Amino acid sequence: MAKKFIYTEQLDNKMKALIKSNNRRISDNIKQGVSSGGGSKMSLVTVRKQLKLGNKSDYNKMAKGIKTFVNSENNKEIDKLRKQYNTKITKTNKLDPLNAEFQPSKMSKKDMKKQVDSSTRKDINVMKREMGNYLKTGGEKIVDSGRGAKTTKSTLHNFKVRKNALNKAKKIKYDLANIDATNKGIVGTTKSNVLRQINSKFEGNSQQGWDMLVARINNQSRENFQFIKAEKYKVDYLKAIQRNLGHNGHALYDYIQKQDPQFLLDHYYDDQVVQIQFTSDDLPSADIAEASLERWKKIKSDIAEKELEAEIDKEMKAQYGE
Repeated sequence: MAKKFIYTEQLDNKMKALIKSNNRRISDNIKQGVSSGGGSKMSLVTVRKQLKLGNKSDYNKMAKGIKTFVNSENNKEIDKLRKQYNTKITKTNKLDPLNAEFQPSKMSKKDMKKQVDSSTRKDINVMKREMGNYLKTGGEKIVDSGRGAKTTKSTLHNFKVRKNALNKAKKIKYDLANIDATNKGIVGTTKSNVLRQINSKFEGNSQQGWDMLVARINNQSRENFQFIKAEKYKVDYLKAIQRNLGHNGHALYDYIQKQDPQFLLDHYYDDQVVQIQFTSDDLPSADIAEASLERWKKIKSDIAEKELEAEIDKEMKAQYGE
């Protein structure tokens, strides 16, 4: 007998986000006077009625259809911007070949698609904004640090925006962690260094120093996004345990609460038993909680065992050679 499809709150939240993306994309197209290729706005109430009467296949088909449409529209919009961006870089380099190395690199269609498909709406908006800054009048103009470093006016602007966003995030994390800035202990010092404000700037910097600073800001921006994503996943998982497992989920809740968010995000896809969706399975809540807890502990144990083996192997090679 086929398993009954239950339209859970979690599935509803996912569909709600998808419909919101779809309707926002349609609205953007209308404002820009662009055809949506047959796409139309959707009503969550209507979709709920359809899905509650349907099955998991209906849900997956609808979700995939919306994602395909939204990604396709994003790709078309970004591709148009990409062509304008590349054209301006080409023209600028022809007019000022001596400073061509300080202009941004062109973006291929393959790289653009890869970036869009793996990005959130927020990431896409940042990409559009930064490319748009270069396309503005004067965005390609070269600025000098006074000590040999050169970059474009738009690159400098984008750097400052990213740096300010990072410093705000660091301040929030610092306050939440309640770190004593005068703490001279190893842990306190390490945390303070990680969350210290970025004060370095373009002015007075060498080219090498500037290039390293830009790379550092870009890397930390990506890490900050991963941190937020991992934190959100952990919070959502804990809420699901409380909501779906009740008092039977206390031991699992306590265990998950103690885990590093990145660890949870990195390994949730290893097995469906450790995924959020499993907390709303048809099995008894006590069985779900027990199975999930055992599996998480097994994952942790396997990692520790591999690390120990690697350490022993390293010591053996150091002592006896290859």
